[in-house]
Amino acid sequence: MKVLIFGFGLHGGGFASAKYYLDRGHELRITDRNSMAKLGDSLAWFKDRGVELVLEQHRDCDFAWADIIVKSPAVSRTSPYLKKAHGSVVTDFTELFRFPDIGQIKLVMITGTKGKTTTAAAVTHVLQQTGHEVMMCGNMGISCFAVLDNLENRRRNGEKYPDYIVCELSSWQIADAFAYCSATEIPRFEVCCMTSVYEDHQNYYRSMEAYINDKLLLFKQGAVHIVGTESMKDALARAACVSPSKVVTIERTARKTDNSLFAPAYAICRALGLKHDRILSALKTCPGVPHRNEMVRFHKNVIFINDSAATVPQAVDFTWSSFYASSPVFLICGGTDKALGVAGMERPLRHVKGIYLLDGSFTREKLVPFLKEAGLGYCGPFGALEPALKAAYSDAVSYSADKGPTPIVLLSPGAASFELFLHEFDRGDRFKALVGELD
Repeated sequence: MKVLIFGFGLHGGGFASAKYYLDRGHELRITDRNSMAKLGDSLAWFKDRGVELVLEQHRDCDFAWADIIVKSPAVSRTSPYLKKAHGSVVTDFTELFRFPDIGQIKLVMITGTKGKTTTAAAVTHVLQQTGHEVMMCGNMGISCFAVLDNLENRRRNGEKYPDYIVCELSSWQIADAFAYCSATEIPRFEVCCMTSVYEDHQNYYRSMEAYINDKLLLFKQGAVHIVGTESMKDALARAACVSPSKVVTIERTARKTDNSLFAPAYAICRALGLKHDRILSALKTCPGVPHRNEMVRFHKNVIFINDSAATVPQAVDFTWSSFYASSPVFLICGGTDKALGVAGMERPLRHVKGIYLLDGSFTREKLVPFLKEAGLGYCGPFGALEPALKAAYSDAVSYSADKGPTPIVLLSPGAASFELFLHEFDRGDRFKALVGELD
């Protein structure tokens, strides 16, 4: 078969899908608008194996050539190139759903604006700690194709399948799966969870309603357990065609937990029948997720927190209000606009000790006008992370010298990263590296 990888990407999904088809002897091409320099060594690995690379452009002839087009979630389904495709279009989740024995594995499906990765990692950890074999995949950077390869090897060798697969899905992945799979191909899920809904991706979607509707598609297939927030209970019930009383609400179920970060994971595990004490015991050893409220260093009486995955304003408010509202916070924020307003992060902006702005369209067009109108002081905008960090660090050290509470330098941007960084993970990695170099 002739296979075209449409969008190699920067997070590993393109590598896993390309390797999956190459290992099975298919003729492979990879097309991406980015350059070899930006896509990195993983793409060079395929070039060394004779794979044809079409970079910094897309060509009509490649879509006419291919029997299978593997679509990246970042590629819009309205792309004119897909309309010219002669072959079938597949995605990571369509192929996982089509695995012949997928019905023998319990699927835990997790979506939401924020909290998806943390919840998926925490549920996986708790299930593993309570004696289950679990695999995880999805939007956090673990490709479904890597999981699919493992499942196919087990099927071929007659080996036992994992008890659970915990899947994190973006709105784009959900919409793709339901667009390219028939209803009969999508299995019944054990759990569907909506962790949260905030305004997001309004530079992509025509409305907030359209964004939510893509997420609600996940619940239309039905699941043994539906989990979500109190505010989304009725919408989830309508989507799943069940009574609202059948929806397990996170707020009510997780009242006995003392960590709101893990509340969705706790609710899912309770829905799966795990005991309260065992869940809490396992959560105490959960290592957490990089770039999501990640403690980086304690240095000169200053705590450094990497929350670079906070790419919407409400995520900044969540991190600050849940963990640091009573602490002196020196906030590094700002970046690229996603057609969102500042209101979601107004509380922390009004209460932190210092604001250090990373340059970008959101910073220039939204944050700076708001801060000026509100009479709030700030430093920047900075065209690089290092001077912003040094300014925040200097002010935090000065504050600490006055023997007040321990100050926190918090990278929680509330915006996308693309004008200064490759992506939010690159932003977080640079922050951690720079913090590690501080004297």
